[in-house]
Amino acid sequence: MKEEIIIGFDYGSKKIGVAVGNIFTKITTPLFNLNKKKHKDPFEQIDNIVEEWKPFMFIIGFPELKNGGNHPLKDLIDQFKNNLEIRYRKPVVLINEKLSSHEAYKIRSLYDKNTPLDAIAASLIIKTWILEST
Repeated sequence: MKEEIIIGFDYGSKKIGVAVGNIFTKITTPLFNLNKKKHKDPFEQIDNIVEEWKPFMFIIGFPELKNGGNHPLKDLIDQFKNNLEIRYRKPVVLINEKLSSHEAYKIRSLYDKNTPLDAIAASLIIKTWILEST
C-alpha cells in the first residue's frame, strides 16, 4: 500500500469538514461536510470515504486558544481521534488549525460556490501538515 493519501477533518460542533490530500503531489481537495445532526453516526460516511480513498493516515485540525486554555471542543476532538484510530487502525495526527476557517473564507471564491467552507478548511489543514512535514 502506498503511503500518499490523507483524509483531513475540520471538526466543529455542528459539522465536520472533510478533505483529501496527496503528500506527493501536495494537492488537497475539499470533499464535503458531515452534518452531525443529520448523520448521527458520522462513521457510516467515513467508512465510505476510507473505502474509496484508502488513506494511510488522518489529520484533524485542533483549535488552540490564545490564552493556552483548553478549547471547548477538545474532549470531542480527542474522542473523534480515538474512534478513528480504533476503527481504522491508522495514525491520526492533530495539528493546530489556527485561522484555517478564516483562511478558507478568504479563498472560498477559488472553489465552486457549493463547496462547503468547513471542507475547504479541512483541505487547508492537510496542506499545512504536508508543507510542515515534507
